Amino acid sequence: MSIVVDRDPANGSICPQCAAGLTWPAYADVVVCPSCGSTLAADAALRAVRCPQCAGSLAVVGGSRLLACCHCGVHVLVAAHGGFDRRRLPQRVSADEAGSIARAWLRRHPGVARAARTAPFRSTRLIYLPIWEYSALVAGWEFGYRRRIRAEFSGDEQNPRMELRQVREPVRDGRLSERRHYQTASDPASVGAARPRVTGREPLLPVLAGDLDDCVVLPPQTSADEVLERGRALTMDPLSDVQRAETRFFTLRESLTLLFYPLWRLDYEVAGHPYMMVVNGYEAAVHAAAAPLGAARRLQEEFGALVGRRREGMVTYHDPFAS
Repeated sequence: MSIVVDRDPANGSICPQCAAGLTWPAYADVVVCPSCGSTLAADAALRAVRCPQCAGSLAVVGGSRLLACCHCGVHVLVAAHGGFDRRRLPQRVSADEAGSIARAWLRRHPGVARAARTAPFRSTRLIYLPIWEYSALVAGWEFGYRRRIRAEFSGDEQNPRMELRQVREPVRDGRLSERRHYQTASDPASVGAARPRVTGREPLLPVLAGDLDDCVVLPPQTSADEVLERGRALTMDPLSDVQRAETRFFTLRESLTLLFYPLWRLDYEVAGHPYMMVVNGYEAAVHAAAAPLGAARRLQEEFGALVGRRREGMVTYHDPFAS
């Protein structure tokens, strides 16, 4: 059964099963009581979620708000607090592995100074970048026309030839598709990164209390209402390259999720100047980097400055798939 208990602002959250004190961070939808092991869902109030059939513990399944009983298999849907779900991409890279990936990049990337290839990293931090995901199932119709190039035979048997002509085709298409819109909730440039690539096929994990306590979690700076408004506007755009389109689209369902993306930030110094690297904690690759120029590359840059080119002074890199 589900038990609803209001949070006490003076004493914090209290477990409704054993009255033990709980730490409930803002990023978590689900909390596990460290005293009795109860699975607690955090929405407007604190709820103890138990299987209505056998009172067994419940576990999150498939990155959704669907809690599955570990004993009898009954599923219970839990509402998220704030009107949206919170999920995180799995962290596939440890701190040592992030250092190895960054060091390998510095060794093989052209133009990097030798001193940077062996400089020790003075700090390594795991940072979670929040990214909004708006998803909608859209159905409707699209009317208009499309121009395309078509090859047509012309001439005769003695002089055959093919000509390319632009033709105009009418379009009367029915649509049923899943549309997604991604938007960073915090400025990734604040940690020297850009928005990492998200395809919608990544495995997502529920965010439990304690999962992100030892990390730097960037606070969302964009409200859920703003993302919903922009996502709904994009959903109504034509789904193809139809010109003069008349559309009749309907949203069958929509969802809003705040994704936490793991990024490793590594800082180091060369000759008293600070530099940094960002390693993607999910894809296990360098996401962004800044390193001092080597001697040969510096000569090239200085020569370029003499002929009017701008001198950079350091090697910079960003993931080409970043947004």
